[in-house]
Amino acid sequence: MRSCNHGGSPYICPDCYVAIDSHSSNHEVKRTQPDEKPAKDYKLIINRKQYAWPEPRITGADIKKLAESPADWVVNQRVPGPGEDPEIGDQEYADLAPNGVEQFTTRKPKTTPGV
Repeated sequence: MRSCNHGGSPYICPDCYVAIDSHSSNHEVKRTQPDEKPAKDYKLIINRKQYAWPEPRITGADIKKLAESPADWVVNQRVPGPGEDPEIGDQEYADLAPNGVEQFTTRKPKTTPGV
């Protein structure tokens, strides 16, 4: 194991990570920035299909884009239990960070005859 570039220790410190190239024996020790967060994809399901999103929050408009739903459609976040699933507006955010995979549906907007 290589040592950190900044500490000289034979071990990797908590502020570093090891980049491993699976096609060679090269390993590179890199220091993370204090405000840098490890890359993570958040999982979500839209209309029964799984997607990955790089941020812990997503807008209703982004959900429709991922699902390739028309822009005038409505997004609902599926929640367990009785009652209606909340609607997520185009500029509203849904939180993807809680444990588990958040689920959404897109649908045509409800129409009122004669209006």
